[in-house]
Amino acid sequence: MGIVVITAAAVLCAAAVLFIPFTYHVSIRTGRPFRLCVRAGWFGRALAGTWDYTWGQRPVSSVYIGWKRQAGPPPDLSEDPSEKGADQAAEAVRQQAETDSAVTYESLKQEDDSGATKTKDFHWKPLVFNRDFAAAFFCWLGRILHHSRVRSLDIRGVIGLGQPHETGLLAGALYAVVPDAIGGLRFDYLEERYDSTIRGSGTLYPAALLWYSALFIASRPVRRLIAGWHASKRGEHHGQHDKKQSGNDLQ
Repeated sequence: MGIVVITAAAVLCAAAVLFIPFTYHVSIRTGRPFRLCVRAGWFGRALAGTWDYTWGQRPVSSVYIGWKRQAGPPPDLSEDPSEKGADQAAEAVRQQAETDSAVTYESLKQEDDSGATKTKDFHWKPLVFNRDFAAAFFCWLGRILHHSRVRSLDIRGVIGLGQPHETGLLAGALYAVVPDAIGGLRFDYLEERYDSTIRGSGTLYPAALLWYSALFIASRPVRRLIAGWHASKRGEHHGQHDKKQSGNDLQ
């Protein structure tokens, strides 16, 4: 009997978490520095949290449980950000100068060994900026927007992907999905520019988010992207292993 009661309570708790909507507010700045700020709440601040990340800095987060703020890792306020950034830049320049001036056995070996295997970078753009991936992504986005009861969505700034056809594909998709939200957005078809701000807020059911996200991840374009990333990481690992093995053989 006790097991039945515990199971029923667990099912009710899971249903409450998955089928009671939460409110959210997302702000993304794609310029320099990149910034992502997310706020979400369930039953007000009965269960709520904020997460703010700026490129090159520690994320700042806070969590509310039972309308009480739970202590999280405090932001690093020991130094002035401008002075700290200047010190880090100077240190990076110094380390780079030392690296450029240093002549090591490994660098000479890499120059002499013309047949050595080189690790290729992961070229993700062709896997992302194509019709199949765009269709899967905007299908996922359209489903989320349809079920999330978006109260507000605003996209402003300038976007350019560096290639006219890629920028045109993005522009057409945005005009098809969220035409009212991009009144303040301009597209640069000649240069690569990412200087925009995206703000959105609304309510969303966790069950819908999990279900549609699972469908998106399981789609063929996303699986192809994940497989390419995994293959590049595996090739990098094998390259490092071969270099280490050749160094051991020489010793």
